Amino acid sequence: MHGKVLVPALAYRSPVNIQMVDATRAVATGDFAVGEHHVDPVVRALATNGITATAVHSHLVGESPRIYLHPLLGRRGAAGGAEGAEGR
Repeated sequence: MHGKVLVPALAYRSPVNIQMVDATRAVATGDFAVGEHHVDPVVRALATNGITATAVHSHLVGESPRIYLHPLLGRRGAAGGAEGAEGR
């Protein structure tokens, strides 16, 4: 950005946290950092799998390539696994 190299942890990481609510349910929260041309496909893939993209935003101004973050929320019964959460 502005001729400087950014450390991934400062702006474009993709942390996902999964927490068991009880013996049969889990909740996932996190962010996906994606390039500008992947915004729509990622939002569609999340929605297809019952995961809510709660926003689409950028933490930086003028970076290249442009990176957008998708905060997410997913909930699912533990038997369903961590892939594709089911929003209930």
